[in-house]
Amino acid sequence: MHLLLIEDDLELGAELQRALNGHGLTSEWVRGVKHARALTIDTPDAHFACAVLDLGLPDGQGLDLLRAWRRANLALPAIVLTARDALESRVAGLDAGADDYVIKPVAPLELASRIRAVTRRAAGQASAVWSVGRLHIDTGKREVRADGSVVALSPKEF
Repeated sequence: MHLLLIEDDLELGAELQRALNGHGLTSEWVRGVKHARALTIDTPDAHFACAVLDLGLPDGQGLDLLRAWRRANLALPAIVLTARDALESRVAGLDAGADDYVIKPVAPLELASRIRAVTRRAAGQASAVWSVGRLHIDTGKREVRADGSVVALSPKEF
């Protein structure tokens, strides 16, 4: 699964990208609103399974970007990942269109689980195992089976 990671802190961004990769999640990491907007609203053929979005960015506010995504009818699942823990901030984030709101610091295992949960819901799947005809995809195990046999896929292909 390929994510859009929007985090301005160099150390945290690099650590998140490395940790999520350890859970089978690849990502494109950007550090600002302008670059994130270019990869989403301005690039209609770009495909990310989910966005992990910090709120305080050097060139704008993450909530403004989130609102722009929703105004543009971009159905990209979005998880706000921020240090802003006030009730008003959490409500504002969810009301702006976030699918989840997570307070820093967060364990990478929990964040990876939340990413899988919001992408399942966005795909209309209640389970981690998706079945399409003869094909069965287990997102938890990162395994694909066709007619009961395991299909060898690279992480990018998966």
